[in-house]
Amino acid sequence: MCHLGYVEDDNGNLVELNYYCSDHCNSEHNVNYAGWNGCHENEHAEYCANCGNLIAPSYATEDYELTETI
Repeated sequence: MCHLGYVEDDNGNLVELNYYCSDHCNSEHNVNYAGWNGCHENEHAEYCANCGNLIAPSYATEDYELTETI
């Protein structure tokens, strides 16, 4: 699960989507931070736009196998 940060142009169109490992990283890095925006499923592994930590996909995919049980 990841947190999302939206980057919009002057017309309000989405131009970039940043992935964050936590709300802390989102609020620290995202200049458009507007409150908690987490618990999103991500299909592929992504890296946090703030700290660089790997954000594992929400479920196993062909390119990433979950090996840790919570």
